[in-house]
Amino acid sequence: LLNGLNKLLRLNLWGNQLETIPDGFFYENRDLRELSLWGNEISELEEHFFAGLWKLKKLDLDRNKITKLSKIAFKHQSALQILFLGENQISEIQKDSFEYLENLRVLHLDGNKLNAFFPYTFAKLRSLRILDLTNNKLNYVVDNYFANMQNITEIRISNN
Repeated sequence: LLNGLNKLLRLNLWGNQLETIPDGFFYENRDLRELSLWGNEISELEEHFFAGLWKLKKLDLDRNKITKLSKIAFKHQSALQILFLGENQISEIQKDSFEYLENLRVLHLDGNKLNAFFPYTFAKLRSLRILDLTNNKLNYVVDNYFANMQNITEIRISNN
């Protein structure tokens, strides 16, 4: 579908009922900077989904059916600065889910089913400025949830 579009910088695949991304789908689009998969049917983020997209800066996965975040989901996206994961069904975030996202500045996890997460989950996100956790099911916050987040300027945690 995208063969020959090697200068493509932005791609919107909104509302296409996509459940998965085929292996090598973005192989010729290594310069892609923004990708929106908003409003699809994706339930699991596999490592190969975004393989080759090392320059990706903005990824919108809002309004899918993602239930958990694994460590390998964003393994190749170290350049990522903005990540939208709002209005999914995420109930589980592993403590190293964001390990490779050292340049992430904005993270939206609003409108999910999070009731807790590990202390230090966000510790490696040293560039993070905005964290949106509104409209989840968080019923308590313990020490170290937001440890080592020296650059954070805004945390949204209302309606939990």
